[in-house]
Amino acid sequence: MGYVEELREGRRRGVAAFLEFSTSFDRESMLLHCFFEGDDELYYGVRIDSVRRERYRAYSCAGKAQVLLVRKLIRENETFSTARVFFFVDRDYDELNIDDECVYCLPCHSIENLYADYFSVEKILLRDFNLKIKSSSFFSCSSLFIELFEEFVVAMVEFTCWLSIHSKKEKLAGVRALNLNNYGAHRFVDISLDGVKKKYNVEIIKELFSNAHEISPDEINAEKATNKRNPSCFVRGKFVAEFLMKFFNLLIEESSSDRYKIFTDGKVRKRPLVQNVISEFSQYAKTPPCLVKFLTQHI
Repeated sequence: MGYVEELREGRRRGVAAFLEFSTSFDRESMLLHCFFEGDDELYYGVRIDSVRRERYRAYSCAGKAQVLLVRKLIRENETFSTARVFFFVDRDYDELNIDDECVYCLPCHSIENLYADYFSVEKILLRDFNLKIKSSSFFSCSSLFIELFEEFVVAMVEFTCWLSIHSKKEKLAGVRALNLNNYGAHRFVDISLDGVKKKYNVEIIKELFSNAHEISPDEINAEKATNKRNPSCFVRGKFVAEFLMKFFNLLIEESSSDRYKIFTDGKVRKRPLVQNVISEFSQYAKTPPCLVKFLTQHI
């Protein structure tokens, strides 16, 4: 599917979600209607259930633009003035300022960033890999995660800043020109238990995205200074998910080969390779305080 076709398909999914809502809406019902990007309900669903023990209807939209399109269509129709509707979107690289208590925007790039929290990874190691918290194996794995994830974030900083700047330039131009669908993190870094190796520079980025806006080194340095307090929050979520999947699968492979002597005491639970971080580990992901506040106050 080409880029233009993907945009059209995304808009169709947004309209389809609105049509599904409009045909199922009942003025007399107090049913919650929640709109998500893609498969993000896998993350939000358990958290909504933990706050409100009542049924809700979920609608999947292709992305943020489509979720906000549905919001616009609902808000413009007086028929739905009593509807209990809520919209959940990623921050991406936006400064999203929507004065609407029914819209929740993540404090980080996207859902996947919440899975790379240390305490989330700790739970996965203890519960999914069946490690003991006082074991040297757990210490080795958790320490290795901290080390490798920091290396990964540092390696991705330049490209993260470039993407953030480009996103802002796209919005100013009113035209989206960048398609990242065919570019995973492996195109920019090599990840192994030995470390994370950066394998790109600004010139390589220009070659990969020849139609992109021009971005100067000074602009990248200024963006680095802006995001230096918590750079891991701004790494593209899909890249973070790829890092986590690679990290856990390397541990799974190591549990059989014992090349790095990580699992020195006790047995690690044998499990299949990780296929989807979002669906397999949703119960372990971090829940930001702002999400707890949103759910308790508005839903």
